[in-house]
Amino acid sequence: MGFALALVLLLPDPLWQPLPLDGGGPLQAVVASPLDPLLLLCGGPGGRWRSVDGGRRWSPAARGSWTDAGRATADLAFHPTQREVAYAAVGCCDDRVAGDWGALLRSDDAGLSWQVASRVVRFAGRGALSQGRVLCVDPFHPDSLWAATAWDGVQVSTDRGQTWSALGLADHFLVGLGRTADGTLYAAAQPQLGRPGGLYVRRAGQTAWERRWPDSVTALAVAPSKLGRVLLASPDAGLLLTTDGGRTFVNVTPAGFGDRLRATLVAYSPTHPEVAVAAGLPKPFQTALPSCYLSLDGGRTWQPLADPRQGQVDAAGWWLGADFCGWEPRALAFDPRTPRRLWLADRANLWGTTDGAATWWSGHRGLSTATITALAPDPANPARVAVATDLGAFWADSAGVTPLGGNGTSLTQVDALTVRREPLGSVVYLARGETIWRQDRPSVWSIAGQTPGPVTALTATPAGLLAALADGPLQLSVDRGATWRPWGEPPRRGERPVNLGLPWPLGGGFQVAATPAAVWLGQADGRGWEAISADLPAVDQAGQRLPWVQQLAVGGYPATVWAVTPLGVWRTLDRGGRWERMLPRPAVLAVDRESGRLLAAPRSTWQQPARHVLLLSEDQGDSFRELGGALAMTLPIRCLASSATTPSRVWVGTQGAGLWQAAPLP
Repeated sequence: MGFALALVLLLPDPLWQPLPLDGGGPLQAVVASPLDPLLLLCGGPGGRWRSVDGGRRWSPAARGSWTDAGRATADLAFHPTQREVAYAAVGCCDDRVAGDWGALLRSDDAGLSWQVASRVVRFAGRGALSQGRVLCVDPFHPDSLWAATAWDGVQVSTDRGQTWSALGLADHFLVGLGRTADGTLYAAAQPQLGRPGGLYVRRAGQTAWERRWPDSVTALAVAPSKLGRVLLASPDAGLLLTTDGGRTFVNVTPAGFGDRLRATLVAYSPTHPEVAVAAGLPKPFQTALPSCYLSLDGGRTWQPLADPRQGQVDAAGWWLGADFCGWEPRALAFDPRTPRRLWLADRANLWGTTDGAATWWSGHRGLSTATITALAPDPANPARVAVATDLGAFWADSAGVTPLGGNGTSLTQVDALTVRREPLGSVVYLARGETIWRQDRPSVWSIAGQTPGPVTALTATPAGLLAALADGPLQLSVDRGATWRPWGEPPRRGERPVNLGLPWPLGGGFQVAATPAAVWLGQADGRGWEAISADLPAVDQAGQRLPWVQQLAVGGYPATVWAVTPLGVWRTLDRGGRWERMLPRPAVLAVDRESGRLLAAPRSTWQQPARHVLLLSEDQGDSFRELGGALAMTLPIRCLASSATTPSRVWVGTQGAGLWQAAPLP
């Protein structure tokens, strides 16, 4: 078995266009320039963005030699005396993996482009309970930078991040760092791999660290010009305040905060040490809002920072609306000149205030952070596609994005969707758990029916709607989703039926379907299944040795069957008689049924981080060429789709960078 990758460089690159699905994904860092009141940077799993109008509009800030594939921006900082210099702490998206993907990046053009300054320091990409600042700068030592790393302790650089010296706490999982004017360092740690969490303090001129708080800490904030005043966010104890450098602590958790929220975020105004903000993520089954609190006395007492239900928030037409302001807060930034200007990054957007939190406005424009979970082209309109994210569903075309919700809101938690061409036009069907929703008219949804179990995939076929369940046989509905019945006859392993994924017509009265254990060939009516993947190599995973088929696709003539496993992309031209490995790593696939044109987006594994590109094959996989152009993906591609009537029109759904389209492909 072998694989071929031919790069054809003379053909033009496609014209890629990001579709304006603004917001919808988490941000984990935001920072304002101390020298320019309008310059801001923010970042998260989707990379970094830049604003030059105070945070109201954004543009991607990811040019350079670094790729954000599999990584997330954990923190950002500006040089205190040079406007053009900025730093980004970038780490692996999975905090459990002590890999070598992290690095410190530096920009010398105010965040437009980024280069690796050092790989000596490695950072975590942030989990749900690690929200603190991990970079510190000092205006009195402008070229110095302090960093709290995930695997390498506290480090200091005196040459803008190029070389580093260790200051201790190696092998501790550090999630926060603060430094006072006298040189005292405070580090926050979470328990990890047998290492304890807590607050650690190192006095100026000393080399040893003292553990001053014994339990897990998710973030810390050091009050400017108030030596010894430190505010801690603890997932268990709530908000803790010390005014003597950690010798004693007072629990200052406001009423109603500790019962509902797990403290994850604290910040002091750089110019007013009496002004502080704290926030938390909701505990299971608890109300999320309000989740941000303001203190005007240094952290002793607190009041809700913003409540969108009180009319304080201008969503500016954002598709999720004002009710989502401050939902699951992830990062805070004060204006370095005044505490009345503040920015709040949350699960889906970035919000700003210029009047001391009396009112808030949405900064979603250009902030394409959504993760696309499913795409369904409109069979009646080659330029339109239905899009699902973990926060909503939409129609998308080059003119813009229209929420598929009623009363100006979008449906969330979409598990699967499909578009079916019916006599009155295209109808969207959504699956949320066992419930099937149908939209016959714009913004008007109705419950079509219920399936016997949670739906994992949904498709429209000539016979009706076909649904794959998390546990159970395939289900067919011939009455627009109202009733469902088992379709076909599932294959068996011994006495146990096997639950198939959605089948693909193969022609000649046959079709194929997949399970993690095998690829199956069956009759058009869903009966007579037999395994055709005996020579697909098995992989040890989850305690079992199986091929672990992740995706199946069919296209071209003669019909080619494609299977994706952890070992790569495989094809068979003879219904499973012989499988060939055509790409050496797993990928997301999209195949045009008629022409066989194949699009493949290689995926990363922990053993083999991938450069996230889009590959095109027009000869059924014998050769591939890389599609470049403005897409230049720095994020994993989550899903692909091509127009049902215009195969040259392609949509790309990313993990954290929104939705892109290309038309036409060369």
